[in-house]
Amino acid sequence: MLAYRNTSVDPCQDFFEYACGTYVSNHPVTETSPYIYIPAISGIQLTTDSLLAKMVSDPWPYLNEIYSACIEPEEVQMSEFWKTFSLYQTQVELFVYEWPQATQESVLGAWISQGIQSFANVAVYPLNSDPHINQVYVYPAGNTLNSYDPNSTEYVRLVGEITEFFTQYENPQQAVTDALLAIGVEASIASSVNPAPIQTMTINEAATATGFNFMALFEAMGANWTGDEVVNFISLDYFTNLTNIFSDPTAIQKFLEWKVGQAAIDNTVSWCWGPNGYTYENCQNIMSDAPDSLVWTQEAVCRYYVHNELTDYVGLILSYEIINGDVYDDIRNMTEGIQQAFGASLKNLTWLDPVSLANVTEKLSLVLQIIGHPNVLDKYTDLDVDNMRFYHNSFAISAVQTAYNLNQAFVPFNRSDFQFDPLIVNAFYDPITNTINFPAGILESPMFSARLPKLFQYSRLGYVVGHENTHGFDNQGSHYDGYGNYNDILDPTTRANFNNNAQCLATYYSQYLAYGDVYVNGTQTLPENIADIGGVKNSYRAYQNFVAVNGPEYDDYELIPELTTNQVFQLSQAQTWCAVSNQAYLEFQIQNDVHSPAKFRVLGPLSQFIEFANNWNCPAGSPMNPASRCSLW
Repeated sequence: MLAYRNTSVDPCQDFFEYACGTYVSNHPVTETSPYIYIPAISGIQLTTDSLLAKMVSDPWPYLNEIYSACIEPEEVQMSEFWKTFSLYQTQVELFVYEWPQATQESVLGAWISQGIQSFANVAVYPLNSDPHINQVYVYPAGNTLNSYDPNSTEYVRLVGEITEFFTQYENPQQAVTDALLAIGVEASIASSVNPAPIQTMTINEAATATGFNFMALFEAMGANWTGDEVVNFISLDYFTNLTNIFSDPTAIQKFLEWKVGQAAIDNTVSWCWGPNGYTYENCQNIMSDAPDSLVWTQEAVCRYYVHNELTDYVGLILSYEIINGDVYDDIRNMTEGIQQAFGASLKNLTWLDPVSLANVTEKLSLVLQIIGHPNVLDKYTDLDVDNMRFYHNSFAISAVQTAYNLNQAFVPFNRSDFQFDPLIVNAFYDPITNTINFPAGILESPMFSARLPKLFQYSRLGYVVGHENTHGFDNQGSHYDGYGNYNDILDPTTRANFNNNAQCLATYYSQYLAYGDVYVNGTQTLPENIADIGGVKNSYRAYQNFVAVNGPEYDDYELIPELTTNQVFQLSQAQTWCAVSNQAYLEFQIQNDVHSPAKFRVLGPLSQFIEFANNWNCPAGSPMNPASRCSLW
């Protein structure tokens, strides 16, 4: 804490510079540096990376085989690639020239389950209007093209990409012809998609309406259904028109060969180590949870590939290393304390009418905490993996995951199921389930440890807890009730009061200069700013309540000689957001991110909290003690 501070700065003028200034000046960035570096997060990522490296070397079921296949030499992997592709080529030829429609529909289902996106896709998730039941959606497969103008750069790029693929096994002259055939099918699919409203009917009714045997498709994906289940169809007419799309067998053959190759290429990791890996989008996805400082060796990429393929299973195993009974108890107790502090503050809000107060209180009482990881030990029971067959493993994993997800359909959505990447260093509020979700990844030091004093538990992870809890009542979450229904918890008059106060806050943040002459977009970042303020206030109040019951952990000036305990608490809150970033990242963030830049996640919330000004004796009208504040939660 001490090494990060710049004590030459008046904390009432710029608390970010006071809390983080020395850290920032000691870590200069350039346009080629990592775009943003937050030490609290990166420290956790390094710890997790060490655990991940240990895990893939241990004899856990499936993981060691998948990792071993991934670290095979590139020539071994590419040999398997072409063997696998050759088998699928044979399937494609039979699909186009030999098999009857019923077999084609089954094969499409099998391909979907293996991650091969050709003509159709299927998803399972709750609907906003009925968030309590998992529902099935059937829709045309997504297209690679957004534009069909032959002169567009995207069209030219895609033709080149497909041509390069076909050139590997066709003569160069034929490759361009084949690419144009494949891209023509893409265009035919897009022109057949009708943006009509979702049509809901039974599987058998849809088959009668279109002539497409959806049950064959679902059974090949692993579903055990009767045909009487009600399913949501997007662009149902598309499936009636598939016979027209199938009219050119040669084009369909080349299109399907490209889709099979594309699915395999998307799982290729041999491109991810070395300088080219940094520019390949799939590599970026695989390595999204890796520390910025990590060198992308084959071993490093492969351990994150294992995590990427079996995110829930890997997270479950690593959670055993991270979480114990004390962690669960500490987080639950802290969360309850923060929610109680939030609830106690509601009576002081003059803009909140009695009916809305009752609704807010009810929703708060229904918020559920979900900690750590999903329970998926039974999900992969039938997974068949091989320590020498990288592409076989990839398709097998996809098939098992698809079958599992499909069989979650038509049953009540379990709001206590963990739905996020367990290793991500973050936390989430979900308005549909009214849950706060804490992945195992954030439950590590320095963000959290059962061995940390409560002051640091509340000021670090407690800040995050308060932030996520407040999301349930921000300008988006407050439109959902405690049961996940889209049902405004504020009456019209109180909603108008809320909107006025929210606009005040948006205007306040829009005064912050991010870089050059570009300011923070207070409207774009409003929900996160509301949550940040709630996190700062309610974690602080909850810790005050803890001290009132249990007595002080430290005397003033004991931890840092010149600071009171309350000042240390707020310094710890601020140092969660010590960060350095280059201008390229700031430009991207201002344009696209719903979060304010790290500096203003310190200045904004603490200046909006009167207890900060009181603790630091900030003069009225100083930047950290403004003349007026925007009253929300």
